[in-house]
Amino acid sequence: MDTPVIARWLAHAVEAAGTSHLERGTPCQDAALAAAGPRAAVAVLCDGAGSAPLSHEGARAVSTALRAWLPVHHRRLCALPLPDARAAITLEAQRALLERAAALGVEVRALACTLAFASVDGDSALVGNLGDGVVGGLSGGESTTLLGPMRGEFANETVFVTSRHAAEHLQLAQLPAATVDGFALMSDGAAFSLVDARTGHLARALHHLAAWCATLQPSDVADALSTSLVPLLRSRTRDDVSVALLCHVRLDLDTLLTRPRRLQQAVLGVGSALGLRNRLRVLAARLAQPEASARRVGIEVGLSTRAARGHLDALASLIVPVGDRASDVGGQQPTVRASA
Repeated sequence: MDTPVIARWLAHAVEAAGTSHLERGTPCQDAALAAAGPRAAVAVLCDGAGSAPLSHEGARAVSTALRAWLPVHHRRLCALPLPDARAAITLEAQRALLERAAALGVEVRALACTLAFASVDGDSALVGNLGDGVVGGLSGGESTTLLGPMRGEFANETVFVTSRHAAEHLQLAQLPAATVDGFALMSDGAAFSLVDARTGHLARALHHLAAWCATLQPSDVADALSTSLVPLLRSRTRDDVSVALLCHVRLDLDTLLTRPRRLQQAVLGVGSALGLRNRLRVLAARLAQPEASARRVGIEVGLSTRAARGHLDALASLIVPVGDRASDVGGQQPTVRASA
C-alpha cells in the first residue's frame, strides 16, 4: 500500500535595487510578491520601465492587484479560450495602473511595467509573461524556461502592460500542476545570471533554493535569497534583480518529523507550538486509521471531537497518495497549452 505524503505549496519572493539605482539613490523598480496555501499558490513579478518616472509605483500596483485577483479567477481563466484569458488578465493589470495613476495625478504611461506570474489551483497551473522577464519550471531535478522574454516590433523594444496591443503580446500557458515541482519568476536583471540563454535551463542555484524549501525553516530560505542570491546577482548586473519562487513541498510523516519546527508549522498550517503538537498527533492518527471518525481520533489523541474535526479538515487538503507526486510522472516535461 502506498504511503501518503503531506504536500503543500510554499512561496518566497525577493526584490532588490541594482547597483545603478543604489548609486543614484533611486528606488527599486521591481516588485515581486508571492503567497501559497495547501493546494493553491500565486507569484507575481513586475519590472518597471526604466524610462517611466514612476514605474516602481506601477510595478507595485500591478503585482499587488494580480496577487489578489488571480487566485479568485484562476479556474475561470483556465476554462476560457486563451485569447479571452489573455485579455482578461491584461485588463485587470491595466485597471490597477489606471487607478494608481489617477491617485497620483499622473498619466498612466508614467507607471509602465512588465508582468510575469504563476498561479496554481488544485491540478492546474497558469503562467504568463509580458515583457522581458522569465518564467521557469522545476520538475524532477530538471528545469527549463516555460516563457521567455517577449520583445516588441524591434529587437531592443520591451513590451509593457501600458503598451499598445499588450493583450496580444501576453504569453500565456496552462499546464498540469502535477508535472511541476515549482516555478521560478525572474526579472531580466536576475535572469541574466539564472538562465542559460542558449539552452533555456535554469541555474542550479534555483534548484538548491527549491530543495531548501523542503529542508530549512522559511526564514532561512528568505535569508538565503536576500543575503546569498541577491549579492551574487548584483555582481553580474547593474540592473534591479527580483526572483519569486513557488515550491511544492512533499514529505512523508517520518521525514516531516525531522524538519525544523518552523517548517513543520508552515507545511501543516499552524502558528503555535501547541497547535503543531496537536496537528501532528491528529495526522499520525489519521494516517494509522484513514477511516476513523473525528470522535474516534479525538479520543485517540486526547482532544475534543470538535478540535479533532478542525485538525482533520485542515489536513484533508494536505494528505495526498504518493502516486500523486509530480516526481512519479517519470520526470516528463510539462505539457503546455499556450498562446502568443
